[in-house]
Amino acid sequence: MKYLLTTCILACLISCKNSTSLEAQSKMERSAEFDDYWFKSKAEITSYTLEQSRYGEIHKGQATLIFVTEPFNTAKNVKSDNGIGNNVQSVLKLNHVRKFNTGIYPYSIMTSTFTPVSQTGMGQTFKITNSVQEWCGQVYSQMVKKGNQYDVNSYSYFESEGDSRFQVKSTLNEDEFMSLIRINPAIIKEGEYDVLPASHYIRLLHKKMKPYKANITISEIVEDGVELVSYSIFYPSLKRKFTVVTTKSFPFSIEEWSEEYNALNGKPMVTRAVKAERMLIDYWNKNKNSDSILHAKLFDGM
Repeated sequence: MKYLLTTCILACLISCKNSTSLEAQSKMERSAEFDDYWFKSKAEITSYTLEQSRYGEIHKGQATLIFVTEPFNTAKNVKSDNGIGNNVQSVLKLNHVRKFNTGIYPYSIMTSTFTPVSQTGMGQTFKITNSVQEWCGQVYSQMVKKGNQYDVNSYSYFESEGDSRFQVKSTLNEDEFMSLIRINPAIIKEGEYDVLPASHYIRLLHKKMKPYKANITISEIVEDGVELVSYSIFYPSLKRKFTVVTTKSFPFSIEEWSEEYNALNGKPMVTRAVKAERMLIDYWNKNKNSDSILHAKLFDGM
C-alpha cells in the first residue's frame, strides 16, 4: 500500500511538472498571458454556494470547479504519466463537483472533461466522464472522442437504463462549455447548434443522451462595476437554459452559472451557483492535516 501511494504521488508530480515542459513546444501558439496563468503547475480551485433543483425543490449545497492543465495520452485516453510521446497533448481538465442533501440522504455529482488547449472549435473535447452517487445507488458514463463521434459507455442501477454502449455525434457539448470559454471565448459563437446537454442533467432527468437543437446567445453585463459576459444555451424542446457568467477579461473566470428547466414533476426550477472563494494552488501537495485550513477557507460558512 505504501508503494502504491508513493507511486501515485510521484506520477501526479511528474505529470504536473511535465505539463509545463510539454507546452514549451507550442508556446508561440498562445499568448504569454495564457501560459503564465495555466502552466505554473497550479490548479485554479473555486468554491460556489449551490442551490440545486431536485425532486421539485431547491436544496442548498456546495459546488467546486477545479481547472488544471495536464498531459493527456490520446491513444489510451488517460492522463500521461511522463508527459512525453507522440500521442500526448496538453488539456485543460475540469473537475466539476456538486454536493447537496435531499432530505435524509446526500448527493454527490462529479463531471470531468479533458479539453485540448489547442482547441479551435466546438466538440473537440477528448473525454467526458460523469458519476452520480446517492443512497439508492450510483450511475456512471464515459464519452471518448473517436473521429466525428463519441463512443459512450453508460452504467446505471436502473433496469430501464442498465449497461449500454452506443455512439453520439461529436458536436458541442454542454460539459465542455466552461472549458471552451476559459481556453478562448472567441470559440463560442451565437447561433443555432446541435448540442449535447450536460451529463448530470441527462442522468437526473432520465433524458436520452443525444444532441438537441439549441440556441447560443452572448451578452455583456456590468455588476458592481465589473464587466462580465453572459453565455447561454437554450434548448427549446427540453425547455432548458444553461447560463455561464464570466469576467470579460482574461482569465475569463467563472463567477456564477444557472440552469433553468422543468423538474420531473413538470415544475419550473432554477439551479444556481455563485462564487464564494478562489485560489491558485498545487492542491496535490496539500494533503496534511495542517492543510485543512485551506479547505476551511474554501467552504466554511457555506
